[in-house]
Amino acid sequence: MKVRTGFVSNSSSSSFVVSLKGLDESKIRDLKRLVAQHNSAACEGHLTFGENFIYGEIEQGDDSGLVNYLKANVDKDNWEG
Repeated sequence: MKVRTGFVSNSSSSSFVVSLKGLDESKIRDLKRLVAQHNSAACEGHLTFGENFIYGEIEQGDDSGLVNYLKANVDKDNWEG
């Protein structure tokens, strides 16, 4: 099985998984807000905010700020896109 870390440049959307394990409440709150922004925007992909994970499809050109937030604030061990 091929595992990709980062975003695939030859596709308009990518599988997206974030583990919420170990994240503090302020980061989880920020992520919920960014997921809602992503899902309400007119873009490809939909994310589901579960009890322990965020998962779904995210567009390469996502402008909700979610990807940038993850890169800056969440340890890479918690997410993969």
